[in-house]
Amino acid sequence: MRPAPQEDHDRIINLYKGGMTRPAIAQETGWSQGTVSNIIKASGIVGAGRVTGTRTSPETEAQVMALYEQGVTWREIQRITGRTEHTVSAIIKRNGGDLVRRGEITDATRACIPVMYEQGMDAPAIGRTLNCHSSSVYNVLRNAGMDRRERLAGDNLTYFDYINTPDKAYWLGFIGADGCVTGLDSGNPRLVIKLARKDREHLTILHRALQARRPIRDFEEMSKGRKRPYSALTIYSGHVTEALGRHGVTPRKTNTLDPWAGPATLMPHYWRGLIDGDGSITISSKGVWISFVGSEAVVRGFLAWAHEVCGTRATSRQGHQGNKRYWVTQVGGTRRVLELLAVLYDDAPTALTRKKALADLAVHGTPLQPTMF
Repeated sequence: MRPAPQEDHDRIINLYKGGMTRPAIAQETGWSQGTVSNIIKASGIVGAGRVTGTRTSPETEAQVMALYEQGVTWREIQRITGRTEHTVSAIIKRNGGDLVRRGEITDATRACIPVMYEQGMDAPAIGRTLNCHSSSVYNVLRNAGMDRRERLAGDNLTYFDYINTPDKAYWLGFIGADGCVTGLDSGNPRLVIKLARKDREHLTILHRALQARRPIRDFEEMSKGRKRPYSALTIYSGHVTEALGRHGVTPRKTNTLDPWAGPATLMPHYWRGLIDGDGSITISSKGVWISFVGSEAVVRGFLAWAHEVCGTRATSRQGHQGNKRYWVTQVGGTRRVLELLAVLYDDAPTALTRKKALADLAVHGTPLQPTMF
């Protein structure tokens, strides 16, 4: 098995320090739990590989228990202490507390859980609302004969079988930039797209297209020394991951992705998806620029397509950040780049709202009404 690259090491350590469990980190990053544990242990973090009291300061542990004994809700304990549900439950459990807090779940609570789950709430959210642990919620669902929603994926899992519409071409490009296909080796294949919380609504578009059953998950994780809010859409489906693989979206594709070779009418939508995921639009007094980062093949493919569209002669170059290597290009100026933006974003049925607004401002002088969002 090849070793995890340094950027994955750093991400795993940051997620663990942020309170995420090893199984959750494995699911998030695509590495096995054994690899995750080895990386955490090698970093020298005390208590790595198991839940102990050493990862939480005595002051924080005392604060959690004091709040718990006062009857404060799970949500409030997490908010006040800044700890995750997993950490709070571990503290309470090792101090002899009852995770359900009031003994056995009442019949009324037991009746509410399946209803709330059917309405789209996930188990941790139900637990926080009803003041019980998510494991208790899962027990009720299992006893009620209800399947875990994340294993049911969605009702439109053939969406990517054939890329024959502008929306499908767009999402193929966006996933090529910002998505992750993982879990194939472990027998738990899934598509994961994680975005900053400000772009959460964008995920709802794909969520509706796939008719996904698992809700979009909101969470925080450490990034550049501070907790930042994110949202993630996860689709557990071998059918979806296989379809995406046939179109070139494979695990650990950062440096290997090849551009999709689709019909000419769909390519503007495909490239817009990639730009929305791994590009930027800059407007200044000196002109307008589209910057784009990706694999060498994708960046060169974009430049070849852009040359046909507007005649640009922009070139690409290789850059690096630490051990991470990438290819980057920039198309700028006052005329050709506007022609390119018009082809990419005018009449776009799907686009990242904030980037379409910038494109419309550059091309038309004012943001157009984003009626399609």
